[in-house]
Amino acid sequence: MIMPRTRFAAAALVMLIAARPLAGFAQESIEAVTLTLQIAAKTYVAGEAVPVKIKVLNNSGRRISFNETGRPEVLTLEVTHRNSSTEIAPFAEMKIFDRGVTLNPGEMFTHTVSIDKVFDLSKNGDYLITFSLLSQGRHYETKPAAFSVVPGKTVKKATQIFAGKADVQRVFTLVKWSRDSVQWLFLRIEEVPENPSLHFETINLGSFIELAPEPRLDVAPNGEVTVLHRASHDIFFKSVVWSLPKEVIYRGTTQMLDPVTAMSDRLKTVQDDVVTVMKESDKDRAEQKRKR
Repeated sequence: MIMPRTRFAAAALVMLIAARPLAGFAQESIEAVTLTLQIAAKTYVAGEAVPVKIKVLNNSGRRISFNETGRPEVLTLEVTHRNSSTEIAPFAEMKIFDRGVTLNPGEMFTHTVSIDKVFDLSKNGDYLITFSLLSQGRHYETKPAAFSVVPGKTVKKATQIFAGKADVQRVFTLVKWSRDSVQWLFLRIEEVPENPSLHFETINLGSFIELAPEPRLDVAPNGEVTVLHRASHDIFFKSVVWSLPKEVIYRGTTQMLDPVTAMSDRLKTVQDDVVTVMKESDKDRAEQKRKR
């Protein structure tokens, strides 16, 4: 379910970074704690979820604790625009990590957070993210990892108007973007005029190839939004979304066989069967004639 959220903006891992302490600390601090930051992709379409996985490995010979209420040992994520040193402040009501953690020697803590729900990533452009930890008086941090937010290329648009709200429109935009040598189709959803209390996540509808017929985007009067697009030469994807006044619910994507290709394959199978039957019939007649 895609729920409205208060002004906040899976795949091969592209970044694996060992943590380092700030300058001036002893070499042994490098071995005490290892931080890892993993990002699922290098680029994201505006409004798409941006999951980040962080790991903390306790390499020391004693227990370490962090993120406990009232203690200074905390995990921190920092996001900045690549061409600016200004840090993007997290949304006040959103918590990156909501519980304390204790690690015995050799244990690892793993956590995944969708940073678009914590930081405002609504602006297209390049971003840097850093993961850090204050532990036992030492500050560890990863090198900044880069990712980009892009608008995508518009394929098709459709508009929904709610009864009694003629001045409010919900705009559905199909956009395409290539990632890891595969082109993907996305559904972006926006309220016009912009409603600060409603912001909907961009949906990845699956792989997309540009062969006829072109993608279909239909909005029914009851709020059912249907997208039909070609995912390969013989496969279509059908995606269904329910667009309600206060929320958007993604119902899922199903795979469909191209009816033209399916019919061609079916006719070819029938033709092959007919040829086989005819050959067997000719063989039987020849055998019966020989016996006579």
